[in-house]
Amino acid sequence: MSMCRLSTWLILMGLAVGVSSTVARADDVPNDPTVTIHRCNAPCDLGSFSSTSQSDPLVVTDADTTSNFVYTGTNPIGIMYVEIVPQEGESDAFFESEDFSCVPGLAASCFSSSPAGPLPAVEFKFEGPVVDGVIQSFLNPGDIVGVVVAPEPGTMLLLLSGLVSLFAFGLRRRSVSVA
Repeated sequence: MSMCRLSTWLILMGLAVGVSSTVARADDVPNDPTVTIHRCNAPCDLGSFSSTSQSDPLVVTDADTTSNFVYTGTNPIGIMYVEIVPQEGESDAFFESEDFSCVPGLAASCFSSSPAGPLPAVEFKFEGPVVDGVIQSFLNPGDIVGVVVAPEPGTMLLLLSGLVSLFAFGLRRRSVSVA
């Protein structure tokens, strides 16, 4: 009997993990995709970029993964544009229903920006700290930058904590009925 319960719990948890990744991206859910940038620690799958601008941003797909790039420019930069486009097989309607947001991560701040390229796309502007009205650099030549497009972990965390609580309640209930 306990093996049956254990397998049921494992199946439920597996389903919860699989379902939450698609549900977390639906509009009006607090887990729509968030874009952030950070320094990459090796090993990194590397692309490269030498500059970014609103008309020539760093382009990544909406794939719930980290894309890593080496900054190959010659001068430090304080502004970085990142454009998110649908991943292969993702419908334009689904992509447009997502409510993207950003977290500065490596930068000091981030803002939504208007994409200059073909739609559908979402673009964010990451800026370094501002000192005396001047944007300071946050990327130096040779820096490896990870760009993450992923759902916020809130729903997954709530779901797992609920499942753990139910499991603990079941164990306690079982030990009380045995005694």
